[in-house]
Amino acid sequence: MRYRVSLTHLLEDFDGVPIKDITSSKLSDFEARRRKSGATNPTIRRDLDCLSSLFSSCEEWEWLDSNPALGYKRKRARKGLKESPPKTRYLSLEEEDAILSEATPTLYRAVAFAIDTGLRKEEQFSLLKSDIDLANGVINVRPEITKTTRARQVPLLPRSLEIARYLLENVRGPYLFTSPATGKRYSEKSNTFYARLQRTRTRLGVPPVSWHDLRRTAGCRLLNVHRLSMHEVSLWLGHQSIQQTERTYAFLEQERLKEAVEAQSGAQSITKKAAND
Repeated sequence: MRYRVSLTHLLEDFDGVPIKDITSSKLSDFEARRRKSGATNPTIRRDLDCLSSLFSSCEEWEWLDSNPALGYKRKRARKGLKESPPKTRYLSLEEEDAILSEATPTLYRAVAFAIDTGLRKEEQFSLLKSDIDLANGVINVRPEITKTTRARQVPLLPRSLEIARYLLENVRGPYLFTSPATGKRYSEKSNTFYARLQRTRTRLGVPPVSWHDLRRTAGCRLLNVHRLSMHEVSLWLGHQSIQQTERTYAFLEQERLKEAVEAQSGAQSITKKAAND
């Protein structure tokens, strides 16, 4: 999905330009135009990543001898053109319980389903009823709705299985998540659920949480609660590679180390106090 957005912007500069003629100078012009239009460094970087991927394919096919985007990104990274630090926000179990206890039934089903399945927003709201396999307890995620264009199966945990069963029995139309008023699926740009989530968490005093944070919460639950391996979580979430999964959830290891140090310090304090008594 992100590459589709990048390709739209890349075509504004490079549509009809032979790929061998896309030089560092042209990449600099592209960056300048994107910056003038208000694009941030991370956004421009992702656009260049998309172009770099195309160059890499051309190298494999022997259409090019080198990938000019790689050198350009390295040079510009030293001057600030970098990705944003990875985000680490996810819901604690207490925050999840608080939000779900205050949510409307419609919001409850959408948020709980997102946390249990880890589907991307567009994947979740593009699900058809026919994608749900209750007999085997899985979701068949179609390739055309995934970011990677690869199909995958996502297991339904007990809570999401019950939600899916309810929606299959009570929702009109072919889509699993639809507007109660119209019976139609939510559009790609709809912020209905996001707005409802923000109103609910604001009432509770819960820090800001985006819809993608629910997907990150799913990954954290799979690793911390269900004890799945990085490889299993990578397959579940539909990441491009296990390396992407490891980068995304590296902060969990840091959290564990911090907790271990704090626990060790606490134990030493208790032992020292006991000895003094």
